[in-house]
Amino acid sequence: ERLMNILGKNINVIGIDGAIIASGDAERVGTLHMPGKLAAERGETVLVDENSIVHYEGCKKGVNVPIIDKGEVIAVVGITGEPSEVEGYGLIVKELVELMLQEEERKRMELFHLRAISSFAKELIKYVEGSDMELLYSRAKLVNFDYDISRVVIVSDVCGFSELADDNGVRSEIVLQSLKQQITDIMIDMSDYSSDVVASISKERFVILKKNSDNITEYCLKVEEAVRQKTGLGLCFGVGTQCNRLNDYSSSYRIADRTLNVGKKLNSKGLMYFCQDFKLQLLLRQLSSDNKEEYLKSLGRIFDRSLDQQSQELLATIKAYFENSMRVKDTAQVLYIHRNTLIYRLNKFKELYDIDVTVPFNCMLIYIGIVLNEL
Repeated sequence: ERLMNILGKNINVIGIDGAIIASGDAERVGTLHMPGKLAAERGETVLVDENSIVHYEGCKKGVNVPIIDKGEVIAVVGITGEPSEVEGYGLIVKELVELMLQEEERKRMELFHLRAISSFAKELIKYVEGSDMELLYSRAKLVNFDYDISRVVIVSDVCGFSELADDNGVRSEIVLQSLKQQITDIMIDMSDYSSDVVASISKERFVILKKNSDNITEYCLKVEEAVRQKTGLGLCFGVGTQCNRLNDYSSSYRIADRTLNVGKKLNSKGLMYFCQDFKLQLLLRQLSSDNKEEYLKSLGRIFDRSLDQQSQELLATIKAYFENSMRVKDTAQVLYIHRNTLIYRLNKFKELYDIDVTVPFNCMLIYIGIVLNEL
């Protein structure tokens, strides 16, 4: 219809059996179009002019051009009018339709590749040490995953995704799937198609295998901004360790996952959490609940469940003190207090619990307790 408006001519689309599939003249749909059938059989243009029209009952003058896809005729385009006038139009429409088909095929193959490599990424991050590595490398070659590129695993969670609901207070599966696909598309569009891989592994979680030499922070910030603008949802990211071999990805994923969980627990408003910034927390998180409780109890009543406001303030002060290399001036600046106030608090802690945290070893023991208590 759009082409007819431009050309001012009637257009028919004819199947290889000669039946008209679509037409500007709706009454002709389903009827036999002999010149179109001949064009399909011969694989060449058939003109209907003043001399040949007598052989085609019910047809009008025009041009019938076969459409070729993968070397085969799949349909015919017929344009009504004087052949000398519309033959060029017919060739243009033929090229246009064939280009459309090629583009659809390209998109289809690209979609298949994205699905295949996304499936491989999920397999990669679930790899269990000792499994068949040869099979993993074979799968990598099948999906054209370049395992010579150094990457990092980024885990991304959508903030507030599970709270989304429709008017009845029940989550709409269609809306959730649509949002998930939008987020996936944004991540893919902003990634390097030749080296990066994006996979959705749950409704709220995405995994990105990102080229290590790229600016990870810049990429994550751009993705988060684009997702927020398009969907109104926020993202947070956990960044794992470097992957140089295929069996590095599962370890990097586990570390990125733990980093994200720890980061969100310690700083719920954060956007990016790098594993190198949480080495101690990740190590301590591996302790069993019993070991954690045993350690906290070994420090006496410092970490009793019912800490009063003063005790909480003292522990927050010690945490800042240790993280600022036990430098009084720097710690006071971070806490926005006078250095004398800081010294008073450190002395007060010693008075209450008989532990001098100005001694590095003692301060470290209390700091570990603080971190364990937060986890």
